[in-house]
Amino acid sequence: VYVCYADDRFRDGRADVFVSTYQKVPVLEVDYTPPPLPPEPEPDPGPRPGPTPGPTGTGLNAQYFTGVTLKTLKLERLDPTVDFWWGNTMPWPSTRRGAFSGRWTGFVEAQYTEAYTFCTITDDGARLWVNGVLIQNHWWKHGPVEICSKPINLVAGQKYSIVLEFFENGRGRAATKLLWKSPSTPKQIIPTSALFPSL
Repeated sequence: VYVCYADDRFRDGRADVFVSTYQKVPVLEVDYTPPPLPPEPEPDPGPRPGPTPGPTGTGLNAQYFTGVTLKTLKLERLDPTVDFWWGNTMPWPSTRRGAFSGRWTGFVEAQYTEAYTFCTITDDGARLWVNGVLIQNHWWKHGPVEICSKPINLVAGQKYSIVLEFFENGRGRAATKLLWKSPSTPKQIIPTSALFPSL
């Protein structure tokens, strides 16, 4: 509480107060400076924008061979994804379990311009090339294991060649899965929409 008299002046915080008289009537003059408004929050940019939607992929060319050398062709088809757990069976109808191998070829299209990591889950060995570069090579017998490459910078909407080779020695269970992940993409099987058998 302040007691003011004529011609008094005082400052309280942001208000400059002056008491004057007009025709013998006290007049309270207040020069008030409002506080600055807080800065507006930065808008959330959200996920990085992807490319303009284009043709949807249909999968990769698949070749399956008897034996582990990728030489004796047994079956050709279009695989929408590489997501197989054959267990003790073969990729084709067969009453006998034996060694076999497979090769998937085509192109992969990134949705975002950023670094992608490619992963495989195989039993037994595998080799993986992206854009002509060998990024995985574990061509030996082993149980089901997940192996991931170093991150690779890809451009949204651009297609990159991809080749995956795999073999199963005929002893134990067989599996082949092809996955990817990026800052904007949780680890997942590479979807059909991102896989193309040709340009």
